Amino acid sequence: MFKSNRYLIIASTIGIVSIVCLMLLYRQLAYSFLVEHESRSNVAITEVMSKVVWTGNQYLADTGSIAGQKGGIDQAAIRQLDAEVRRLMRGSKLVKVKIYNLDGLTIFSTDASQINEDKSRNAGFLSAKSGNTASNITFRDQFDSFEGLKSNISVVSSYIPIDGSSPGEPEAVFEVYSDVTELTHQIQRLQWQILIGVLGSVAILYLLLITSARRVDRIEAARLEEAAQNEAKIRYQASHDGLTGLINRQEFENRAQNLIKATLNTDGEHALCFMDLDQFKVVNDTCGHIAGDELLRQLSQVLKSSVRHNDTLARLGGDEFGVLLESCTQKQALIAVSHLQQAVQDFHFSWEGQIFRVGISIGLVAITRTTPDLVELLRNADAACYMAKDMGRNRIQVYRDGDTEISMRHGEMKWVSRINLALEENRFRLYAQKIVPLDNSSDNHYELLIRMLDENGESIMPDGFLSAAERYGLIDKLDRWTIMNSIELLAANSDFFHQAGFVSINLSGQSITNESFLASVIACVKDYGIDAGKICFEITETAAISNLRAATNFIAKMKVMGCRFALDDFGSGLSSFGYLKNLQVDYLKIDGMFVKDIVEDPIDRAMVKSINDIGHVMGMKTIAEFVENDEIRGMLGEMGVDYAQGYGVGVPQPFDQVLAGYKKLKVS
Repeated sequence: MFKSNRYLIIASTIGIVSIVCLMLLYRQLAYSFLVEHESRSNVAITEVMSKVVWTGNQYLADTGSIAGQKGGIDQAAIRQLDAEVRRLMRGSKLVKVKIYNLDGLTIFSTDASQINEDKSRNAGFLSAKSGNTASNITFRDQFDSFEGLKSNISVVSSYIPIDGSSPGEPEAVFEVYSDVTELTHQIQRLQWQILIGVLGSVAILYLLLITSARRVDRIEAARLEEAAQNEAKIRYQASHDGLTGLINRQEFENRAQNLIKATLNTDGEHALCFMDLDQFKVVNDTCGHIAGDELLRQLSQVLKSSVRHNDTLARLGGDEFGVLLESCTQKQALIAVSHLQQAVQDFHFSWEGQIFRVGISIGLVAITRTTPDLVELLRNADAACYMAKDMGRNRIQVYRDGDTEISMRHGEMKWVSRINLALEENRFRLYAQKIVPLDNSSDNHYELLIRMLDENGESIMPDGFLSAAERYGLIDKLDRWTIMNSIELLAANSDFFHQAGFVSINLSGQSITNESFLASVIACVKDYGIDAGKICFEITETAAISNLRAATNFIAKMKVMGCRFALDDFGSGLSSFGYLKNLQVDYLKIDGMFVKDIVEDPIDRAMVKSINDIGHVMGMKTIAEFVENDEIRGMLGEMGVDYAQGYGVGVPQPFDQVLAGYKKLKVS
């Protein structure tokens, strides 16, 4: 809490002490000034009085004369002196006058009872005897003045030396008393007025300080409360998902780690499951991401109401969720997770008049004292979840040690780090394979393919790493690398690119749904200024159908620039012809599984012919894949297929070798 009250008390105490000290100082200075002023006044009056009444009476100051003269003429002189002094005192502030000889004996006083008093040791007398005037102020309860007895009177008494015949050598000392009662009262009244004024000002200032302090306290309290709320909000945001309000991956992993530690020395058993929504992409593609977010929010509440009260439900990212089931055997966990699966199946999502249902694939793994660490636990749950998807979706897959399918999934996971490292070390290479026209024309067409070099420089075929890249979200990086490097090489070898009919580059289904990827491809084509009409992007039929809206959008925008498109592996889908009319592609690549056996299998032959005929009716050129020999090539030519591609017409070669061969041929 802000310490303004303490500071205010300290400041007030200092202020009060300062005021008291200043008032005391003022009083002292005022009285000093009063004494000094009255002292000068007394000296002036005494000078006049001495000239009037002392001249002719100096003999009275002769040592020892008073005692011998009390009964003689001198008494008459003293009475005359008294009368003259009283006359001069009237109308002035003087209330008593005394005269001392140099022995300190009182030779005269307006109070006759004080004559013959000895003041030889009085400090004021001694100071005056040495030639200096000495004054002080005193308060008297009773004072015998020449006018009679006075009560409660303040007087300034001054001891004043009276010079004799030789200057600087006093012959007597006068002591005069002036009444300063009224002046002291004025000083006191003024002091009180000042004190009251100062105290009033201090009181006002104090009230202002109190008001300010309280306001500062309120502001500081509000600031501290806001800071506490912000800190709590930051802590909440650090551990919770912003969209659904569930805890996030980091907090989920922290709690999972705590459960692993708790089981190290006990026989306790817990469980963890990964959950991945099925058909969530359909909602996103059909209704947009706003609808997708709302689906996740609603489904989070469904899941939250279905888990046990001591379980931990988290959104791990995208359409993935996780659940920690504490103090739960594998059998109990399977029952609990089945309830979650059923809750998702019963959930219907409505958006703008459309009704959607989603499924959920779940990977379940036990947490026991044998669980090695968090990384392995999450890897096993992830592998089991993906295995559930591969085995038909909307099912539960329990992880068990030694499961061959999950072991294979682990193998794919290891590719993730290898792919990332290969990207960092630029260990990917472009290969080119010819696409040959079957009408005996001299057109040169190529498909660019990707290869990965392992740690020893050996080439790895795409089948080894592409599936892992697609499964674990790395395919976008590989597509970007392929696009950028392909266009850069083609721009650097413009002669080769100019003589080519078209150059095909493969794209994944994930990339064509990414708006930023589309923007980067457009920017790359524009930056290098190549002929976009010679670029042909290949999209698999499965990817196009699964992401139909995104695929049509990608194709439309790239066609504006002049790019061509080929539909790869056509015929592998169940509804190939139904979707074909919605895709503005230039080439159909007939799936090689039909092409490779057309010599022996009449059904495959009929399929190839049917695809070729449909393509031509729709104004598309056809390309047959997996052409392994001249017999297949000849049969395709008879069917009217436009192009052939396969090891029978040309094996893939490093692209730099193809470029070098072209340059050598051109020189020759």
